[in-house]
Amino acid sequence: QIFYLNFTNTSLLGQYNVTFIVNNTDNYLNRTTTTNFNIVDLINPLISFGTGTENDGTNFSRNWIYVNVSVTEIYFGNITFNLKNDTSIVNSTTFTSAGYFINWTNLQSGNYSYNVSIRDTSNNFNTTQNRKIIIDNVFPIINLVYPTNNSNVTRSSVNFTWNATDNLNYQIYCNLTIDGIVNASEIASNNGANTSYFITGLING
Repeated sequence: QIFYLNFTNTSLLGQYNVTFIVNNTDNYLNRTTTTNFNIVDLINPLISFGTGTENDGTNFSRNWIYVNVSVTEIYFGNITFNLKNDTSIVNSTTFTSAGYFINWTNLQSGNYSYNVSIRDTSNNFNTTQNRKIIIDNVFPIINLVYPTNNSNVTRSSVNFTWNATDNLNYQIYCNLTIDGIVNASEIASNNGANTSYFITGLING
């Protein structure tokens, strides 16, 4: 005769052993050899970016990046925060106790990407998507090419020309301001190249 036993309280992970003992009405006993087995978690942790984490593709004039995640996992193993620039890993920090945020500081200007991965005690794994962020601590430089300073122009229309450079961005957006008034805004200017914008109707002065 075959007997079955179903173990239902397997929420506690780890190694178990079982031995079956049988006796009959004449009180004869017998037992099996001890069998070892492991109860493991088969569900991947859940992880997502949380409050305070910047959106993907953002740009900031500062020297730090803050990342916070939301995690759902009972059997926490470790969590790793990864920060990369265009060429290499800037920082990789692993916590073996529950810690769900990091603030990278004293960063140089440049393009960065980051993600966060989590692993539970049964080696199930999950990760966030990669997010990109630009840290830019260097002001762009702009020089007026035409008209030159203190020059005289004998017409009411002027083709203003300037040259703007930036350490990161290929395209820069400039405002043309005359006597404190913005005459044109968000003028696309290629990095390191002359850009011109024609203004008419200027009065003597």
